[in-house]
Amino acid sequence: CSSDLVAYLISQRKRVMMVTGDNALAAQRVAAEVGILPCDVEACCMPADKERIVSREQAAGRKVAFIGDGINDSPALAQANLGIALGAGTDIAIECADAVLMHDSLSDILAFFSLSATVVRRIRLNFAWALCYNLVMVPVAAGILYPIAGQSLPPVAAGVAMICSSLSVLASSLALRCFKRPTFPTVGLNNGKVTAGQLEDITDERARLTQADVNANKHRSTGG
Repeated sequence: CSSDLVAYLISQRKRVMMVTGDNALAAQRVAAEVGILPCDVEACCMPADKERIVSREQAAGRKVAFIGDGINDSPALAQANLGIALGAGTDIAIECADAVLMHDSLSDILAFFSLSATVVRRIRLNFAWALCYNLVMVPVAAGILYPIAGQSLPPVAAGVAMICSSLSVLASSLALRCFKRPTFPTVGLNNGKVTAGQLEDITDERARLTQADVNANKHRSTGG
């Protein structure tokens, strides 16, 4: 559920905010149910306000991922470092987003982050493998072994070696089809409510993140 997702993201040192056009009372009530701190709730926001909030967080040196599905979310989706739209959202929100979740379940966000990290790792692996392979095989195909062994690599063998390089990278990429959707641990919420102890833990974690941001800004302002 949403409360488990929020608690998990905070435990992973992610700041979770609610930016909504609804009134403050409704926003605070929903935030309390899912575990978002009152100080991280922005209510009664117009589209320009949402974009301004994203810009404010970016100016503080943070990387912002914004999730939305409505027309009012479009400016913020375009401004964020990563805009994520829901598949059932409006066309303009989907157009402005960098990624689209095919289902309306927020738990798909974790699968999205996990798959993205897996793809990036696989790209780096393919680059490293292709580089090493070519660093070895190109000199061999060019005849570097001829002075030593008295023979060079036949053109047919060189062509086969090149095909094997491409096939190995292709096979590595196709292995992404074996990706399994990750699961995240629940945090023992009480019927979707955040208990006092859990709220205290979340508050402490939020305070640590805020202090880390302050220290980082001081470090940048002093020139390193």
